[in-house]
Amino acid sequence: MSVSVFVMPLSTWLSGRFRPSWGPDGEGGEAAGPQRSPEDVRRGLEALEACVERALGKRPEWDESGPARLAMVFSVDGFFAPFLEARRRSYRQKLPLLSTLEPPQIWIPQEFDVALPFPAPWNPPADWTVASAPRLQVELRRLLGAIEEDERPDLEETRRVGTRLLEMAALGVTHAVPVIIEV
Repeated sequence: MSVSVFVMPLSTWLSGRFRPSWGPDGEGGEAAGPQRSPEDVRRGLEALEACVERALGKRPEWDESGPARLAMVFSVDGFFAPFLEARRRSYRQKLPLLSTLEPPQIWIPQEFDVALPFPAPWNPPADWTVASAPRLQVELRRLLGAIEEDERPDLEETRRVGTRLLEMAALGVTHAVPVIIEV
């Protein structure tokens, strides 16, 4: 089992009309996910925007016109390493988002402090969590700083994955696109 992380417009992900590639010649598989109609994509975007607007009192903004920026697959154990370490440290260190988040998630480029539950209207239906990419950047930096001082060798995977997630959150904020995390 694996966890896929995409930095791309939500409409691109929802439409399923992209193909992951890898290797020097860009080999890859078929389309990444279920293809949805333009109407389903529009409904999904509107539902997410409405959920965030209800919670924050303002309409969220991100770029739905740009290209996909990055896609990465993590092993389940590797992906969860920073989140589990944040839970272990939560009694000493303030990491409220990292210590509670689980996939599926959408990190949006707005600044807010809470994780928002979001019952996704798309198929297959699931309960997603919407979080702030800028807040997650802060928490990932804090976690990585703390484990830099810890010389335990079992934290190497946590450092590596945490660094990649920090880069992905920064990429999402820089380009104003969501980071989409699915199992």
